[in-house]
Amino acid sequence: MKKTDNNFLILAFVVILSLAMFTQTDALAYDDIDADGDLMPDQWEAGNGFNPDDPADAEIDSDGDRLTTRDEFFCGTNPRLYTAANSMTEGQLLNLFAGKAFLYFWEQSRPYYYFTADKANYNNPADYSGNFNSIATTGFSMIAYVAADDRGWVNHSAAYERIRALLSRAVQLQRSTYDKVGSPPNQQGNRHGYLYHFVDDYGFRYPDSEISTIDHALFVAGALAAAEYYKGTEVEQLARQLYLNTDWNWLYNGTFLYQGWIEDSAGAFEGGRTLDLWNRYSELMILLFLSMGNGDTSMAIPSSAWDALTYGTSRMFPYEYAHLFPVEDPRNFAFVPNMPNTIQESGYRNSAAEFHYIHAGSLHNHQYSHLFADFRARRDRWQTDFFANSISASMANRQYCINLNSHAFGGDPSSPDQTLRQPYETYGPNSWGIMAGTPSYTGYAVLQPIVMSWDDFSPNNIALNNDSGTVLLSAPLGSTPFTPRQTIDFTRNMLTRFQANESGYDALVGRYGFMNSFNLGRPYNAPQIGHFAAYIIGLDMGPAAGSIENYTRGLIWKMAMRNQFIQAGMRNAGFNTGAVEPFILNFDDNPPSPHEDPNGGGIDPNSFGGNSYQFGDGAISYAWIDDPFPTLPYGPQQWAQRISASDNIDSGGFIILKNHDLSRWDTLSFWIKGETGTEEYSVGLKDSVADPFGNPLEATEIKLPIAKYYPVGAITTRGVITSQWTGVRIPLRDFAEKGMRLTAADNISFTNTKPGGGAIYIDDIAFLGDEFKPSAPQGLLETISGNSITLSWDANSEADVVGYRIYRSDDQGATFIPLNTLLIVPTVYTDTNPPGRRHLYRVTAVDNAQPANESDPSDTISVFINNAPLVGAIIPSSGSSRAKKAVNFTATYTDADGWQDIQYVNLLINTSTSGSRCFYGYYNQNTNKLYIRNNANTAWLGGYAPGSNNVIGNSYAKLNCASTTISGSGNTLTVNWNVVFKPTFIGAKKKNMYLYVKDDYGAYNDWTLKGTWAVT
Repeated sequence: MKKTDNNFLILAFVVILSLAMFTQTDALAYDDIDADGDLMPDQWEAGNGFNPDDPADAEIDSDGDRLTTRDEFFCGTNPRLYTAANSMTEGQLLNLFAGKAFLYFWEQSRPYYYFTADKANYNNPADYSGNFNSIATTGFSMIAYVAADDRGWVNHSAAYERIRALLSRAVQLQRSTYDKVGSPPNQQGNRHGYLYHFVDDYGFRYPDSEISTIDHALFVAGALAAAEYYKGTEVEQLARQLYLNTDWNWLYNGTFLYQGWIEDSAGAFEGGRTLDLWNRYSELMILLFLSMGNGDTSMAIPSSAWDALTYGTSRMFPYEYAHLFPVEDPRNFAFVPNMPNTIQESGYRNSAAEFHYIHAGSLHNHQYSHLFADFRARRDRWQTDFFANSISASMANRQYCINLNSHAFGGDPSSPDQTLRQPYETYGPNSWGIMAGTPSYTGYAVLQPIVMSWDDFSPNNIALNNDSGTVLLSAPLGSTPFTPRQTIDFTRNMLTRFQANESGYDALVGRYGFMNSFNLGRPYNAPQIGHFAAYIIGLDMGPAAGSIENYTRGLIWKMAMRNQFIQAGMRNAGFNTGAVEPFILNFDDNPPSPHEDPNGGGIDPNSFGGNSYQFGDGAISYAWIDDPFPTLPYGPQQWAQRISASDNIDSGGFIILKNHDLSRWDTLSFWIKGETGTEEYSVGLKDSVADPFGNPLEATEIKLPIAKYYPVGAITTRGVITSQWTGVRIPLRDFAEKGMRLTAADNISFTNTKPGGGAIYIDDIAFLGDEFKPSAPQGLLETISGNSITLSWDANSEADVVGYRIYRSDDQGATFIPLNTLLIVPTVYTDTNPPGRRHLYRVTAVDNAQPANESDPSDTISVFINNAPLVGAIIPSSGSSRAKKAVNFTATYTDADGWQDIQYVNLLINTSTSGSRCFYGYYNQNTNKLYIRNNANTAWLGGYAPGSNNVIGNSYAKLNCASTTISGSGNTLTVNWNVVFKPTFIGAKKKNMYLYVKDDYGAYNDWTLKGTWAVT
C-alpha cells in the first residue's frame, strides 16, 4: 500500500481503477415470478413438485413437521422432508420467523393504500382489527417489504408498488386540506405534517386517535429506509417529500419534544392539548435524529435537544441507570456479570462485581430505534454506547426471568397448588421476554422488570409488572442482534416443543409466528391456570422482521444509514456515520490510519488485528514483494502473504478478520498472483464462531472459485513481475446468498483446489462499495397502439436492480435521450405521442448502489409509427351558388405527424362518392400540383401549380389554379378550392361535399361527408 495522507484518495483510486478493470456482473438472484401470488416463486414451486398456479399449496404441510410449504420456502428447508427444529441451521430458524413476520405485513396491509392493521390473530388472516391501523406498524411494513424483496420472497414490482401507493397516499394526507381541527375524523389526515397514530384504511384519523410523534417518526424512518433501497424511483421522491412536509419542531417546547397532541376543545394548544414529554430513555432516539436532521431550521429542532437529555451532567439519561450487584435478592435479579460498558465513566463500568445500564423497562425501548440507526461501534458526543446498552438490557431482561423462576419468587412453599408454589414456572433460560404486550388482565400493558432502586420490590408489584411469569414471545426476536445465542436458543426451544405437540406449547406458533404471550402457570390475580394471547401486535412484528434481517444481513441498517436526514440527525448528536472499521486488510507498515499493520509490516497481527493460520498441508507466510506497481497510489507493495499447498486439496491458509462487519460493503477485492501460473484456489468467507461473550455460534463458511471472478479466467504468470499481479473483485452478495452472515466475518481463507498443490501471493484485501453493473435487460419488445408505443422486457434477476431507464433516439441512433427522470420499476413503459415516426429504443437496468451502477443497454429495437391523417371541416359547409359563378371552398386536412406528411387531398362534390360527372378535385402536396377528374372518372386532368395562370375543367366544373391557394401550419394543411360550376352541373337535388386525405405512408381518412351544396 502506497503511503498517502488521504484515505478518501485511496478509496477513490480503488473505485476508479476497479471500474476500469472489471466487468464482472452481479450474481443472479432467484427468479421472483409468482403466478399464483402465494409468495413462493414459480421456479421454486415447480422444482419441489408443487403447482405454480395453485396458491392453496402454500398452506399445506406435506411432511408433517408443522411447517407449511411457504414456511419451508422462507427458511430454506425441504418441504418434502420432515424438518425438526433441532436439525435446522441457525440461519434457517431465524429466517422462518422473519418470513412469518413478513407475511403478517403482507396480508394485514390491505388495498388500496396498504396501511397495516394494529393487531391480528396470529393464525387467522381473516381475524384482524378491521380498519384500525397503526401508523408505526405501517412504517415497519416498509422495512419488511424491503427485506422480503431483497431475499426474493416477494415480486420486486409488487413490493415496490405497495410502498409507492402507501407513500403517495401519506403525502396526499399531509395537505393543508386535511389539517383541520374539529372536522369529522374521516376528513382529518394530519397536523403540521404528522399523520395520526391510528388511521382507517384510507389513512384518515381513527376516532379519538392522537398525534404520536414517535409513531409518525417510525413511519417516516421506514419510508426513508425504503427510499434508499428503491433509490431513483418515485418511492424515494415521495419519502423525501413525506419527511420535508413534517414540521418536526411543532411539538418541541425548546428543551424536549412532546409525545403527542390530541384534539380537545378545552385544550389551549391549537384546539387540543399536548401529551407527556420525551424526557427519558425510550424508543425516542430515531425521533430525535429525524427531528434534528432537516437542514431547514424552521422545520427542525436544534442539536441541543440531544444534550438536554444529560440534564446538565456528563452522561446521557443520568438518572435512569440500573445499578446492580451479585446479591441474591429481588433488587438484583437482573444482574449479569461482565456486560459491555454503556459508558466508560467510573462508577458505571461493568465487571463481575457490578452491572450498570440504562434500564427503560420494556425491551421495545431498546429495539425500535436500533432497527434503523446502526449504533455498533458508534458513540454520541457523550460517549454513550447504545448498542452495548441494548445488549445489557436484553441480557438483564432474560436473567430477571431466570431468577424469578429459580427463586420461585413470591411463591408459597406450603401450598398444594403447584402454580402457587412456583408462580414463575414459565420462565427459564430459553423461555423469557418481558415487554409491552397482552397480559392476562388487560388488552395491552407495558410489562417490565423491576430493577430501579426506587421501585417497589414487593411480590405483588413484581407480579403485576410481568403478569406473574407471562412470556412476551416476540421480545427475544427483537433483540436478535444483541443476544443472538440466547434468541436462537429461545426460538429453537419453542419451535421444538411446538413440533412435539407438548402441552402448553402445542399452539404457540402460527401463521405469523409466535402468539403474543403465554403463561403456563397462574397469571396475575387470575382464577384460571394458563394464559394464551392469540392476538399479535403489529409493533412486535417489525422488530422481529427487522432485527433478524439486521443480524443476518445488515440490510435495514445499511439502507437507513445511507439516508441524508438520518445521517444528519445522528451527526448532530455527535455520532460518526461513516465507516467505523478499516476497509483495507493490509500487511504493510506505512499506509494511512486505520489501515496500517499495528506491529509494522510483515508480521501478525494484521491491520484488522487478526493473525494468519495454515490448515491441511498448507503453509502461510509473509513475503517481501517490493513495489510491483510504482505508478499506482495503491496495490500490492512491500509485504504480501504467500499461501501454498504441497499436495492435498482443501489445504491453504486463512486470515482472522476479528468479526469484521462486511454488511456495510458490497465487494471483496484482493490482488493475487500465481507462482507458476497453473494454480487453482478458492476464496472463502466464514462468519463468526462466537458471540461477543464467547458463546458458540453456528459458523457458515462459503468458498467460491477464484477463477470464476478472475478477469482472464485463471491465475497466470505473464512475463515481467509487474504483470503477474491481478486484481479480483467478488460481490459479497455471492457469499450472503449461500448463507454466510455478513455482519460478523471471522476469517477469509484461500484453499488449494488442484491436486499437486501450488503457491499464490495475496495482498491488499479490501472491502469496497458496489462496482458491479447489472446485466443488460433482455427480451425488449414493442406494441403500437395509435400514436403510442408500449415497450416491455424481461425483469433482471439481480436482487439489487431497482428499476430501468428508457432511451429513445429520433436521429437514427446518433443520440439516445433518457425518457424517464425517475426509474421505471415495472418492466413496461408507454411512450405517448413521440415526435416523428421512426424511433430507436433501448433499456438499461440500474441498481441501488451509491453511486448507482447502470447496465449496458439492451438490444436496440426500431419502431416505425405513423398517425393516420384526418379530414377537417369545409367552409362554407352548405349553401348554393349560380352556375358560372366562382365559389371558394376552404377545406382543412390534418396529420399528427405534421402537415408535411400529407401526400394528397381531395374535394368531391356529387350526389355520391362516384367521381364521374361532377367536381372531383385533387391536390398532391409532394408535387404541388392540382388536378380534376375527367367526365368518365378514368383520368386526371391538369397538373398545374396553385397560383399558376391555369384553369382545369371537365364538362361539369372547372378549377381556377390562380385563385386556389395552399397553406400549411403545424399539423394542418388548408386548401382554398376556387371552383366554377357549369350549367350542366345544375340538378334537382343538392350535392354532397366529401373530403379525403392520404399520407406518404399509405394511411388515409376515407371519404367523409362534410356538407351539401346546390347549383342553380
